[in-house]
Amino acid sequence: MNIDELENTLNEKFIKVYQNILITGEWGIGKTYAIKEYFQNKKTIYISLFGINTIEDFKNNLYISFIFKFKKFAKELINNIIVNTKIPLFKGKANIDSSISLSIFKENINKVLEKQAENKELIIIIDDLERKSSNLSMEVLLGVIEEFNTIEKIYTIIIANEKEIKKDNELYYSFK
Repeated sequence: MNIDELENTLNEKFIKVYQNILITGEWGIGKTYAIKEYFQNKKTIYISLFGINTIEDFKNNLYISFIFKFKKFAKELINNIIVNTKIPLFKGKANIDSSISLSIFKENINKVLEKQAENKELIIIIDDLERKSSNLSMEVLLGVIEEFNTIEKIYTIIIANEKEIKKDNELYYSFK
């Protein structure tokens, strides 16, 4: 598929028909560039799996990317979570800096993504699937990505050079 065909698929089918898409191809052909350009004016979170060693690292990168991309929304939502929490230290306290609230935010990521997507769809771009650490289980990672499918208006794009996926090849192809 060339860039024009990719854009046509994104225009005609992504979001309308598919909740997830996989873009594959050799390194250096412009997959990431094309996707970033195409979605530059949309609500997106971009995460590269290069150097990601654990599922916690992946989630941390997701949360941090979310906070930086949607600072105002994240701070309001985190403060709302804190105000309603059962943790005595935080209970009833508003306007707490988001940097100390990361653990509370992480526990509620699906709720946060749902709330963000209420107004407009959110696209999560996950790049470099083939470059993930061997310590990061492909099955667990794909399971977390699959969880995003349960949230209305959350869409995912996975970018990979599938020829370089060696260790988890069978699992990857069954998921694909």
